[in-house]
Formats: sequence, C-alpha cells, structure tokens
Amino acid sequence: MTMIRRNTEGQHNFCLQVGRACNINDMQGLLMNEKGKFTAAVEAFEMKADEKIDRVMGNTFSEREFYIKSCFAERVNVPFFLFIHREGRKRIYLYEIKPDHKLKSVQSVAEEVLSEEEFIDWWGSHKRTVQKKEYRVELKDRIQLSYFDDLLESRGLKWGGNVDGFMVSAEGDLAEEVNIFSVIENRFTNKKSIRQYDPADYFTSGGGDYYTWLPLIKLKELLDIPLFLFTYSNREGEENLVGATLIETLSEQGITYIQNRNGRQMKPCENLFDNTEELVQWVKELVSLQR
Repeated sequence: MTMIRRNTEGQHNFCLQVGRACNINDMQGLLMNEKGKFTAAVEAFEMKADEKIDRVMGNTFSEREFYIKSCFAERVNVPFFLFIHREGRKRIYLYEIKPDHKLKSVQSVAEEVLSEEEFIDWWGSHKRTVQKKEYRVELKDRIQLSYFDDLLESRGLKWGGNVDGFMVSAEGDLAEEVNIFSVIENRFTNKKSIRQYDPADYFTSGGGDYYTWLPLIKLKELLDIPLFLFTYSNREGEENLVGATLIETLSEQGITYIQNRNGRQMKPCENLFDNTEELVQWVKELVSLQR
C-alpha cells in the first residue's frame, strides 16, 4: 500500500537531517476552537482507487512514529484522528487512535465512514480559529494536489494548525517514556540570504503572522516547554545552513527572541549552524536552561 500523506510543507534535505539529529516529529494538524482550546490532533492520507486498507498501523506511519504522535496528542489532552480518502470516492474513513503504553504501540479505538459533507461538518466543529494569512504561491500549488485541502477550500475552510516539529527524547525501540521537551517552527527563505533573513521582519506581511504563532505559543505554555525557530534557505550555497533561536513572547505587534550574552535579541540569522551535532548541543543547553 502506497498511501500519500497530506503534507504541504515541501522537502528540504538539511531540514530532514536536522530532524533526524534532533529527534523531531511533526503533526499535520492541531485544531483549536474559537476560545483558543485545542480540540483534536489530525493526520490525513490519500490512497489509489485500487488499493486496500489492509493494515492502517504501520503502513501509514511506522509503529514508532504512530506511537510518538499518539503520545503527543495525549500530552495535549486531545483525541488523535487519522483520515483516509480513496481516490474517486466521496467518503472518508475516520480512525481514532490512542497509545498503548504497555506495548509501546497504538490502537484504533473507533472507526467511522464520513460523507464529504459530514467531514466538512466535523472539521467546522473542531477548527474554529481565524486564518488571515494568505498561502504562499508554492504552497497554493501543493494544496491544489491535495484532496483534503481542495475539499476544505471549496467550502471556504482551511486546514491550518500544522505543528512543524516537536522534539522527543525517546530513542530506538521506545524502551523509555516519550518525553516531549520542545516545539519547533520552521521557516524558509528563497530570495533573501539566510545571513539576513529574520522572520520577525515579515510578521505583518501577507495578512499577518499572529494567528500562525498563537497555537504554538499556547502549546509552549500548555506543555511548559521552549519554542524554537529554525530558518533554512533554498538559495544556492546556503542549503546546508540553519539559523536557530528561541521564541520568548508573542503579541499582535510581533515576536521577540531570547537575549544573547550582549543583551540583544538573538536573531536566527545571527546564530547559524552548518553542523547538526553542534546544533543538537546548543538545543540541549538551551532546554536545560529553560527548566
């Protein structure tokens, strides 16, 4: 079975390397209601018309990935749902997933088949936040290839709520408890050099960044863990660099970073790494200082 995961983030090789080195996982959707309370964690997959759903667990994600995602949802205190759509059909399979801590695995505790209208109703009842920022051109192109995004857009709704990353301490066979110790937001630059690129400079552009950062700040506060910003470049010669900083505050006017040793905000463009081992060590030091 070759299910395609709903993913509009694109691919960046060095970002993937950083993810492996820092043990970063992601969640395609963490939905909120109008009061700013998280309501559900979601993942979605699309499958070909002639494929069969013979084994959801392990075919969509590895057992390890599934278990970590389910532990994340449990920590946030929301149910974790998996949506699967078969090409050419107008119904969607819905699975509710929970962690099995004894087996370090997951189990499907509820299954349902939704019509497209039922899915729209479900989505509208779980995601009630405002999304003012316009999609980037390259993101629009990827969304057009996504059944779920196309369906939501046709009803005036958006996906939203993506969590680029959360770091966990569990390794290997998950013999130890899954410890979630930081959240990550990734940003990418195409035109400006990563040595000058600071996402804070673009906070008010394209509809504003406040509602993009708000769920991440709420997640940081709920789990009492730090929120990192990682910046990457698609420019030639800069593909193997990452800028890194820690988010301190959010307001409708902008974001602020932690201060460096000189008492100035640590901009990601002024804190670059080309070595994942050095980045991992820096992250560990910052996390220990936040505790």
